Amino acid sequence: MNKTLLVSLVSDQTIPNVQLINELKATVDHYLFISTKGMEQKGVRNWIIEACDLQTEKLLPFVEVQQFSFDDIEKKLDMIDFDEYQKVIVNLTGGTKVMTLASFDYFKEIGADIYYLTGSDDGLIKLAPGRKKRSEKLNSKIDVVQYLKSYGFTITETTQSLINPEYTEKLFNHFVEGVLIPFKEVLSSLRKFRKKGVKINKIDQLDSLLTAIEFQNSISGQLTEIETKYLTGEWFEEYVAHKLQVELELSNNEIKTGLVITKTNKNGDMVPNEMDVVFTWKNKIYTIECKTSIFNEELLPDGRIKSKSILGETLYKSDSLRQGFGLYVSTFIFVLDNIDEHKVSLKNHLERAELFNIKIIDKSYIIKTLKFRDLINI
Repeated sequence: MNKTLLVSLVSDQTIPNVQLINELKATVDHYLFISTKGMEQKGVRNWIIEACDLQTEKLLPFVEVQQFSFDDIEKKLDMIDFDEYQKVIVNLTGGTKVMTLASFDYFKEIGADIYYLTGSDDGLIKLAPGRKKRSEKLNSKIDVVQYLKSYGFTITETTQSLINPEYTEKLFNHFVEGVLIPFKEVLSSLRKFRKKGVKINKIDQLDSLLTAIEFQNSISGQLTEIETKYLTGEWFEEYVAHKLQVELELSNNEIKTGLVITKTNKNGDMVPNEMDVVFTWKNKIYTIECKTSIFNEELLPDGRIKSKSILGETLYKSDSLRQGFGLYVSTFIFVLDNIDEHKVSLKNHLERAELFNIKIIDKSYIIKTLKFRDLINI
């Protein structure tokens, strides 16, 4: 009899369920999920279970209800013996309106503790028992991997450079001061070796670039794959991530760079995407695409450099991903170009960014803002 049951209503917004499970995990004996046919087809309940690492023996058989039928919901709940639990706790945040109303009436009648999570400032409201609706605060946090798993993503962490953050800041300063400008062709050639590394003497003037930026390669005469990726742009991801981690006092589990996330699309295909910087803050997720330039420069056979904007495809990727992250997501693109210089040619892209609610932070803001948290309004 001295047992506690947590009841969760399953919906597309998984985070409120994960939040309360995290908060009460130490005291809950069993879990009951009230779901629908649509949610089961998507696999949402299993996403929550995996994200929270719930053990099978703690799971009661889930209840599948007709989401718009009061009678069906009550009938299905009547089949469960709630009397064997000393305490029943209900999270009403998910589900349809009918599921919420029907569940509230049912569980209030049996004296359950009923909660609703506000989705802001880690708040939750205790709806019952009692007439007074008491507001409380969550103490637990959701980290990056748990957040992504709760929306059905499979995560692969890539190897980071482990290059000293102090050097990365120095490289940032070299970049904004124009030290790398004479080496555009060198960097363009170096990008072709991102997946394998390269001998330094294979690219003309590469040794001069390394000297100019005071870069110490780990193996004499060559750059490793990781060093090549770092020098061709991943240094900016690491710079942004380190600044935010220090300012927000984030753990290594609360901020990640270079994650590859995969999810099955409507056609049944596994679609991978690499995320430059992603972090969680107060149970919300923030994603940042980091580009040293919004123009992709290609060295042509005749020696000319062809420039093409990559802002369109970056916006498309960012918007596609944010749609899979639920309600609690903020999306940014950090770029080391001055957008004002290209406003005319990028007009359509900038309007699309505003429509998608994706904020573009350019070089002018990055170099003059003392704290990166101010750039993303935290």
